[in-house]
Amino acid sequence: MVQRRRQDVKDQNDEFSPFAGKGAMGDEYRTRRAAEREGRRTRRRREREKRGDSGHHDGMSTDDEESTSEMQLMQSDLEHIAAEARKIFEDVEDDFSQLKRIMTRFEEWRGKDKPTYSDAYVSYNLPKIFSPYLRLQMLLWNPLMKDSESVEVERMKWFNLLLLYGTGDTPDDDPRRLREDPDRKLMSHLVEKIVLVKLKELVGCWWDPLSHTQTVRLVNLVRHYAEAYPSLSPSSKPLREFTHAIINKIRDAIDNDIFIPMFPKNVYDNKNSGVSLFFQRQFWVAWKLLSSTLMWHKVLSDSVIHDLGVRSLLNLYLLPALNLAAEINPTDALDKCRNVINALPRSWVKSDGTHVFLGRLEDFLLKLSEKVDPTTHTPALKEVCDLLKSIGATTQAEKIAYKYL
Repeated sequence: MVQRRRQDVKDQNDEFSPFAGKGAMGDEYRTRRAAEREGRRTRRRREREKRGDSGHHDGMSTDDEESTSEMQLMQSDLEHIAAEARKIFEDVEDDFSQLKRIMTRFEEWRGKDKPTYSDAYVSYNLPKIFSPYLRLQMLLWNPLMKDSESVEVERMKWFNLLLLYGTGDTPDDDPRRLREDPDRKLMSHLVEKIVLVKLKELVGCWWDPLSHTQTVRLVNLVRHYAEAYPSLSPSSKPLREFTHAIINKIRDAIDNDIFIPMFPKNVYDNKNSGVSLFFQRQFWVAWKLLSSTLMWHKVLSDSVIHDLGVRSLLNLYLLPALNLAAEINPTDALDKCRNVINALPRSWVKSDGTHVFLGRLEDFLLKLSEKVDPTTHTPALKEVCDLLKSIGATTQAEKIAYKYL
C-alpha cells in the first residue's frame, strides 16, 4: 500500500509537472492506476459524508484500502502460518513441549536448592530459555493491524503463567530479599528481550508513520512499557534498537512520502485545477506526518524530534508551502498555519519567548500579517496575533495589534 501511495504521487506529479517525462509506454498503466486511485478517494469521501466529517482535508486520510481478494489472501496466509505453528512441538518430548512444565522444573530447582540455582545464573538465562515458547504464542500478535484482535501482552497465557514465577519460596515479610531477588525482574526482561524485539520487526515491516491509528497504538504501547517495566532504561540495547527502527521509519517516510509541488504562483490561479488540488493534498499529507512525528514527543529525545519534526518537515516542506499559500490565498495559509501550530507540543512554548527552532514559523506569521488587509480581514489579523502568542511571540503579537487593531 505504501508503494501504491508513492506511485500515485509520482503519477500525479508526472501529470501536472511540465518537466516530468510522459512516455507513451506507461500511459495505459498510469490511466488504470488513476481510475483506481479516484475510485478509492470517492469511496472514502462518501464515507466521510455519511459520518458528517466536515473538518477533513484531502490528504489527511491514509490510503489503506485493500481489495477483497487481497484481504482473503492475507487471511489465508495467516491461517496457514497458524496451522504450521501448531506442528512445531509435535516431535518434542512432553517435558520440553510446554512452557508450564519447563517453568515448573526451574521453580522446583529454585525451591529445593537456591544456592546452586543462583550459582548457575538461572535467573539471567530464563528469558533465553522461555523465548521459543513465548515467541510461538506471539507469532501472529500484531497490535498495529487494522481491526486487530490481538490481545494485550498482559492478557496472554504466558504472561499470566510467568507473572508470579519464583514467589512461592520468598517470605512476604522480607522486603529486602524481594528487592534483591533477580527473578523479580523476569517479566521486565521478557518484555525487553522478546516483546520489544517483536515490536521492532513490526515497525520495520508494518508500521506506516502516515497512519494516525497505527501511530497512536504504537506510542501508547511504548509509553505503557516504559512506565510498567523498569528494565527499559536508556542503556537497554533492545530499546535502543527499537527506537532506531522508529526513527529510521519516520525518516524513510519523510524522504519518500513527502512531496509538495512548488510551481510558479500563476499555476495555482484556478483553485479547482488539478495542480491546485494536488498541492493542497500534498500539504496535508506533510502536515499529517508532522503531527504523527510529534506524537513521539517525550518518548524520543528532544534532539530527534526537533530534527525530524522541525528541521526536516516544518522548515524544509511545510513553511515553503505556507509561504506559497500566503501568496495565493492568505486566508487559506492562515488555516494551514493554525493546524500546524495546533500539532506542536504545548511544552515547547515558553513564557520568555518563542523557542529558537520555531523562529522561522514566527517570521512567517509576521509576513502573513502584512498580506492580510486590516480593513476587511480584522478577525484574520486577530487570529495571527493569537497564533503568535500561542508560540510565545507575545511581543510581536502586541506590535501587530497596536499597528493594525
